[in-house]
This record gives sequence, structure tokens and C-alpha cells, in this order.
Amino acid sequence: KGSLVAASLPLSFSHLNNAPQDSAPISLSWTVDRLLQRWHCSIGVFAHIFLAEGPGGERSNFLNARAGFASRMARFRNQVIQLMDASQASSYYSSSHTPSTFSITVRRDHLVDDSIEILHQMTHYHFAQIRVKFEGEEGSGPGVNRGFFSSLANALKGNNLVTLNKVGPLFFQPGKHPEQSSFFAPCPFVPRGVTAARISTLKGHRAECFRAIGRFFGLCFWFRYTIPFMLCRHVAKFLLGRSIAWHDLAFYNADLYEGLRRMMLDAHGSEGKRKADDEEFMSTYCCFFEAPISSSVQGMESVLGELIPGGSKIPVTPDRVQEYVRLYGMFVMVGCVKQELEAMREGLTDIIPTDLLSGLTAEDFQLLLCGGSGNISLARLKTIIRFHHAHSRVPSICDRFEKMFWRVVSGMSNTQRQQLLYFATGSASLPASNEDSDRDSGSSINIDVIGGGSADSLPVASTCSQRMSIPLYPSYNTLKRKLLQAIQCQAYGLG
Repeated sequence: KGSLVAASLPLSFSHLNNAPQDSAPISLSWTVDRLLQRWHCSIGVFAHIFLAEGPGGERSNFLNARAGFASRMARFRNQVIQLMDASQASSYYSSSHTPSTFSITVRRDHLVDDSIEILHQMTHYHFAQIRVKFEGEEGSGPGVNRGFFSSLANALKGNNLVTLNKVGPLFFQPGKHPEQSSFFAPCPFVPRGVTAARISTLKGHRAECFRAIGRFFGLCFWFRYTIPFMLCRHVAKFLLGRSIAWHDLAFYNADLYEGLRRMMLDAHGSEGKRKADDEEFMSTYCCFFEAPISSSVQGMESVLGELIPGGSKIPVTPDRVQEYVRLYGMFVMVGCVKQELEAMREGLTDIIPTDLLSGLTAEDFQLLLCGGSGNISLARLKTIIRFHHAHSRVPSICDRFEKMFWRVVSGMSNTQRQQLLYFATGSASLPASNEDSDRDSGSSINIDVIGGGSADSLPVASTCSQRMSIPLYPSYNTLKRKLLQAIQCQAYGLG
């Protein structure tokens, strides 16, 4: 147990253990810098023990921030395990005998529809295990379970209509910069050409969909699955019950944030510029207290919503620009999708109680939910992939094959590396790199290099055991072609 605790302690703790020990008294032999380093490490170690295994989970506690993600993650997961044990004990002694396994059967070509319907109909939320079955496919087990979570996360990114209730697109990517292209937020709902009664019905169905999605995120936390689905920062903060600030708009849409910031600078004459008078300001910007609801969503026409009553007729003047900018930012982030965000939070807290989420930051939420799905580096893959060769194989041949393999992987895009992970493990993302030692965690992938087979054979994988079998291909081009072809497989089977 001591080694497991040490693995999740702050990195500086290991440096402290490796430092040369002084036999003389501290006050005589240690420099001021060394004393401060020792004090810094001591606080880090104490913060981890106090937070992960002690009572220090209060959000306002300074140790909560000092201990870092590894400690907050350890405490959160310990609390989930305690809740799971308590739930199972309560179920055992209850006369109702609720099931301990959450069984899901879905059609791969109707994945979103089937999953949302099942999640919406949940009446019991805390299970000991989950079992997923894809209709028409033979595979089952932990690998298929991981594959379900990754597949549904990727399916939710699409802008296709949910055919179950025709509720329209669910998520979109508001950021235009490449570094913001992987972050998603709820898509505003703008009904057109339907009656008021129909609009009310559609909003109800839409709320049901988002509550089911919130439950899906909760199940990811409950069963410790990571998914390739990164939420905008303000969405994570809303789900955690944290206050959303003006600067969160920069994480939502950097161009929009910069444009509104320049407007404030022009209105108040900062950065060496003179203050614009009312006429000059209004002729430049010519805007009113209203904001577009859907102009950021590809393929949807812009619809304006008022920021204050009668805002479409109230011009923005320099004296009121800060009020306008604040209202504008909160409207596009929260106001036009408040129903969706609230429904998603209700679904999340169906699975994970609010008091367990209160100790997490938005960044913690992203790392626990998505792990390292943002960018799967070659260096990270090298820490989790292990090769296994026949004992009689010449070392030079083993070395040549491994170099060819890493040459293929180094040329892969991030999407192809996600496909490689999905092919080998059923999950398209990795846990956060600092939450566990990769060697000790369950993220290791073993590759058996098979000799004596046909060069026409494709690599195969067992996602349950996270193991791949790759023939000893004679050339780099053959290995590349066969591996890239194999990782396109999305279905499960036996044999």
C-alpha cells in the first residue's frame, strides 16, 4: 500500500527522497533555498495525505488547491468507492433487491437514440458493474464496455438530428481556433415553423436528452471510464455548481472574447488610446442590447435574443459597454442554453452526489472525464505499450520490428492514435498522465509479435485484456498498411 500512496504523491516528494541527506543540524548546514524546498515538499506531502485520506475536502481549504489534481482525484474516487459500497450494502438488505449490474443493449447504427432512451428510463442509479451488448455482435466484457463509452461520446459530437424525438443538434464547437476545436458546448435550440404547443413538447424531449447525457457523464465517473469528449470550461463549471466568470468566454470563443475586450478598450480609452465619444463609438459598433442565439452553429441562421427587456431598441453607449459585455458573455454561454445545462447537471447528480463534485475544479472535471484525449503523444504511448517476442527470436529482428512500429505510430494523426487505442483497448482516450503511474495502472497495452504467419493477415486485438497480436511483417510499408487497415474496425466479434 505504501508504494501506491507514494506513486500518487507530488513529484517533488520523490526528488526529496533522492536528495543527499545531511548529518549536521539543519540550521547550520542547509541553505535558505534548501530549507524553502524542504518546506515546500513537506506541505505538498501533508496536503495529499490530508486531502486524499483525511477530512480536508472543503472547497475553501487552501490545501485543496495546494495538493493538486492527483490528490483531489484520489479523494474523489475514494468517495465514489465508499458510496458504491454503501449502495450495494443497502440494496442487499433491502426487500426490493435492486439489480447490481446495469445491462445495456444497443444498436450500433442507432447508438445515440438507443442509449438516450435507456439512460432516460433509468430508475436505479448506483450499480456494482455494467454490461454492454451491441446488437448483432458477439463480443462482450470490459473491452466492449469501454468501447460503448467511447463510441457514444464520439456519436454525441455529430450534428445529426436525434431521430428519437427530432430535437435537433445537441452539441457544437463554438471555438474557431485550432486549439479550441476539440471543445464542445450544448447547442442552442431555435425552433422554426412549429406551433407553440409543439415547441413546448420539443423542449421537454430535449431536456430529457440532456438529462440522459448528464447520467452518461456520471456513469463515466462511477465506473472510471474516460471518453474523448471535452467540454468547454464554462460547461464544466456549471455542472460543478461553480460561478461562471467573464474570462471563461475566452475558453468558449477566443475571437468573440477579444472582440468584446477591444470594445471595452475603445469605450474607456485604455492602452494609450483616447476615450471615444458617444457618437464615434456608436457609429463604429452600432449595436444594441441583444445577442445572437445560433450564429455560431454551422448551418443555422442567426436569431437574436434580447439581453434586457426591450434590448433590441436600446443602443449600447460607452457608459454601458461593461454591462453589455457582461450580459452578452453570460447569454451566449449560459442564457440561451440554460435548460440544457440544468438538465445535464440534474442527470450528473443523479449518479454522483453534489457534495462529491464540490471539491473538483473545472480542470479536474475535464481530466477525470476525458483523461488525455486532447493529444495522445508518442512519448505517452511508449510508456504503456509492451512488446512480447518469441524467446528464440534474434534480438536484431525484434529491435527492427519495434522501430518499424514506432515509425508507423509517429506518422499517425491524433485521430488515428485514438483509433489505435480504441482497437486495442475499447477506449479512445487515456487516463490523465499524472493520476497514476502508467506501469501500475490498467492502461498498459501488450503486443504479441507473431512469427510464422502469413503477411496477408491483419493485426487482431482482445480489448478485454488490452492485448494486440501483430504478425511479423517483412517490411515497414506492409506493417503500416495492415495496421492502418485494422484500426478502422469498430465492431466486436469472436475468433
